[in-house]
Parts: sequence; C-alpha cells; structure tokens
Amino acid sequence: MEDQLRGGPLLFKEVRRRISRFAQAIRTMTSTFFVLGDQLSTEVAPWPTLPIDTVILMIESQELISQPRHLTRVSLYLSAMRQFREHVIALGFTVDYRRASNFTQGITAHRKQFEPTAIAMNTPRGRHAISLFTKLGFDLYPDPFYLTDIEEMKTRKKRPATLENFQREQRRREKASPTWSHRNPGGSAGPDNPTDAAGSAHLRLGCKGPRR
Repeated sequence: MEDQLRGGPLLFKEVRRRISRFAQAIRTMTSTFFVLGDQLSTEVAPWPTLPIDTVILMIESQELISQPRHLTRVSLYLSAMRQFREHVIALGFTVDYRRASNFTQGITAHRKQFEPTAIAMNTPRGRHAISLFTKLGFDLYPDPFYLTDIEEMKTRKKRPATLENFQREQRRREKASPTWSHRNPGGSAGPDNPTDAAGSAHLRLGCKGPRR
C-alpha cells in the first residue's frame, strides 16, 4: 500500500509528460502548399482559406531553368517567383524557398526538414507535371486559373469546338448576354464593350487571369 502511494505522484508526472509531448507533436504538425512559377497569385483558391500555419513551398529547379529558353524569360521567371515569395511572407506565411537540381530533390529535402502531414498544390499544366506530382503523393486541387476545368470540358455538349461556341457557353455560365457573336458584333454585349466584364479577352479564352 505504501509503495502504491509513493508511486502515485511519479505515475501522474509520467502521464502529464506524455500528454505534453503528444500536445506538442499535434501543434507542430504542418501541411504544405506547393506553388509553381506559373501559379503566382494569392487571389485564387485555395489561398483565401489556407490556414496561416501552412508552409508555402517554392522551388527553383535547375533542371527546369537550364532548358533552352531566352535568358530574359528565365530572368523574369525567377524575379516573379522571388517577388511572390516576399508577398507571401508579408501575408504572414512561412515560406520554404529552395534551390535544387530538380523538383524531386527539393521536395525530398523539404519533407526531411518540415515533416509535413500532407503536401497540396493547384493542378499543374502538362501531363508530365501532373504525373510527377501525383507520384510524389501530392493532393491536386482543381486549376483555379481557368473558368472551365478539364472534367467540365470532357462532359460539355457535343458541339463543334469553335471559339464562338465556347464563348457563348462561358457567357451563359457567367449570366452575361449571349446575343453577341463574331458574326454579329453589334449585339447587346461584346468584347468591345468595356462595361461587360464577361466579354473580356480572358473570358473568351476561358482564363481567369494572365497565363505566364
């Protein structure tokens, strides 16, 4: 009986220690959101709903940069990424900005340092990129830079895939006047009408913003 009473406080301390360690582990669990150089906008999903403790990962891939491209284009690409990094830091996020031989190497190093519970990103453009990040275990969100995603395009009505038909579909979707057409530019609304946002060049191309 005396031994049990003597061991009670020690057992209580051990339980408290384990609970404290578990709580600390929960607090340090982080998720990562990966951003590519052609996805530099915080005005699209899922940025408005990202928890502030999400780690933002950006990687300068030497493999990508070293591909045959004009030096001015590469310079602008890197400059945009670095300016975006500063913008995201100013919003209060932690940014892991890495330079690596390729994306796989940079992501491996990030996982080793931050041990994220999950890594997500907006769906990249290009089948090779989608295949790569899927194999790396990423959660892919729908591409927010376009009005119509891939699945919607696959299930669209069987109409000729002309620019005019596509534009009419987008105008109906955005509840804009569908009376304008290329053959009838004098319709009630069109891309030349600055008061009709749905008639902008971005809408005609099905894009929410400039594609880099």
